[in-house]
Amino acid sequence: MSRPDPVTGLPCVRPRIGSLELTTSPVTPPRPFAWRDEGGQDAAGFDAAFGADQTDLTFRHPALTGLWSFVHVRRVGKGRAWSIQTNPDATGSLTIQDNPARTSTEGCMNLNVLGTKIDQRATYTRAPVTSARSTTFQTIDFTAGSLKGAVNDDAPLTAAWPAWAAQAALIGPIWKIRIGEGRANGPFTGTYLDFALIEGDIFTMPQLRTLFLDYAKSTYRG
Repeated sequence: MSRPDPVTGLPCVRPRIGSLELTTSPVTPPRPFAWRDEGGQDAAGFDAAFGADQTDLTFRHPALTGLWSFVHVRRVGKGRAWSIQTNPDATGSLTIQDNPARTSTEGCMNLNVLGTKIDQRATYTRAPVTSARSTTFQTIDFTAGSLKGAVNDDAPLTAAWPAWAAQAALIGPIWKIRIGEGRANGPFTGTYLDFALIEGDIFTMPQLRTLFLDYAKSTYRG
């Protein structure tokens, strides 16, 4: 359910399960946040403005270790769809950035350290079809620094970020997760329909993965 934040007046989204509310990050100058109709369901819409930060949705979470999975029901365009800043209040933060349609055939996640040359790419299977509804599954091993990912019912692909261990000192106790990844140098275009954070490896939970696919197909149009 979306509602205005009582302090900022900007949109925020209450979760269906859990208590981690998504809040809107204001930008200067302020830009409107779009809601798009998805067959009777409201979904968060993002329109890139290259060279300027865009409004996005965020929540803070204690640092993750071990295996965690992320499920995204969305329509992607271009740019970075979501990210994790592993120490958002520090200079030189270690950031994981998702680029689901880096090319017409490749989706990837970049490990990036601001102000350095560290920008390592881990590729997960094919890119989803632009503007079509898709469901992306990603499992990250935050201890080993590796990614397993797949789009829709594809078989998963596993890749690693070799720089992860050496950058562990940059990991802070509180992380910021951003939906819409509103950075000026790679803003996201597209629509977010649903997002889930699950402890464990979604690829060892085939029944749950199938339920997510069926849910996305039956709930949203196209």
